[in-house]
Amino acid sequence: MPGEVVLRSTNPSLTVRALLDEQGAKVTKGYGGWSVVPRPRRLGLTQWDGRDPFEMSVGLMLDRFAEDESVEVLCSSIERMALPPRDLAEPPVVRISGPVPHDDLTWVITGIEWGDVIRNQSGLRVRQRLTLSLLRYSAADRIQLRPAAERARSKPAAAGSSASGGRTYVVKRGDTLSSIAAKFYRDASKWRKIADANGIRDPKNLKIGQKLRIP
Repeated sequence: MPGEVVLRSTNPSLTVRALLDEQGAKVTKGYGGWSVVPRPRRLGLTQWDGRDPFEMSVGLMLDRFAEDESVEVLCSSIERMALPPRDLAEPPVVRISGPVPHDDLTWVITGIEWGDVIRNQSGLRVRQRLTLSLLRYSAADRIQLRPAAERARSKPAAAGSSASGGRTYVVKRGDTLSSIAAKFYRDASKWRKIADANGIRDPKNLKIGQKLRIP
């Protein structure tokens, strides 16, 4: 059927067929990823920091008005796709196929906005409009969070670090202060901390083999 999309999840195993409404489906975030690193008295450095996962908005209509059949089960299934199946579990991952962007990706539902509704004489919904907010699911990029003390006990001291917590780094070919800051702080804009700690006035004046103190 033209304009039909299918939502599927595996845990729990659910399938919902719906129609795209006039809003359709559009990617709202996930492009770009560039930032500017300031440099004293010079043009700022354009740096690629990586991009955020795609976000997508999808307008749907669950419609059984002509048949006078309830869509309550379909509404409930979509809600279950957005909620944890049990305590301490993650909500399911969802696939959406049909005339939507990036139907080869997997998603999680981050929001449901319920719109106009038509009910039958029994008060049950026979037509329901809604807008889904989806975020691309990227399992490989998830960070496992553990208490700092536990990480310190299980991980040996890295090369270039000392028992007192001080760190050093030896400059390699292609390194910049921004790339080193990104490596240690996950934030390239913190390059000034390294520059100040090592008395560096010109961030471009790095030498291969130079030993830097990482505060």
